[in-house]
Amino acid sequence: MTTNDGRDTIWLSETAAENIRIINRSTIITSDAGGYGSLGQLFSTVLNLAAMAQRLPQLLQQASTWLEREDENDRVYHDGGANSMQCSLTVGGALTELDNAIRFARMLQDALDAAANRLSYLGQK
Repeated sequence: MTTNDGRDTIWLSETAAENIRIINRSTIITSDAGGYGSLGQLFSTVLNLAAMAQRLPQLLQQASTWLEREDENDRVYHDGGANSMQCSLTVGGALTELDNAIRFARMLQDALDAAANRLSYLGQK
């Protein structure tokens, strides 16, 4: 789904981030209004966010694999100069943080799944 220059991937990731911002804005609670329209809307939102979180580890792993491959083939550089050690350290740090993000995304999915499970027992009066 991406072109070779990655514009589709950039647009899709920007759209995902913007959609979360829109959900945040549409669920702001004021003293007498806002929030979710119903328990069902909340439940569906949590389920959809759990599905999103489930997909994040694959996306992040693909990013990590791509960066590793590009580094191994000497196709990335550090903007601080030609020091390959600095580049390797920076790539290594980015890979570590991507691995952390993968782990946290799995934890987020587990927490959202658990929340959805608990919400499934509730009804709205």
